[in-house]
Amino acid sequence: MRILSDRPLRNLTDFRGLIEAPFSLEMTDDDKYFEYPVDGTLDLHAFAPGEVRDLIPEYILECRKKGISEVRIIHGKGTGAMRETVHALLDRLEEVRSFRLAGQERGGWGATIAVLEPFSTGRQR
Repeated sequence: MRILSDRPLRNLTDFRGLIEAPFSLEMTDDDKYFEYPVDGTLDLHAFAPGEVRDLIPEYILECRKKGISEVRIIHGKGTGAMRETVHALLDRLEEVRSFRLAGQERGGWGATIAVLEPFSTGRQR
């Protein structure tokens, strides 16, 4: 899964001071994309808040295509604003059967577990 990020990737900015002229680490359009594993855990700390509304439905679709039936979305504890955003999104998605806060062993109130509908490639009769 390729994700577009408006922010420079950490590996480019972290090493900028280590490279001497005439080398440069200017971002190109290709640098704005990075691979994010589709493994059933989505950590939103890696994304800007404005990216979440498009990211979550796309990630859920990719999980369903891979046969993943449960997704853990790590939104953090903080003020609860991101958790509320995530829950509002999940509540509107038909592909989500149910969701709940994770148990303590999986992130507590800093993460949400979403149970997904199975992926179907065509109409069922």
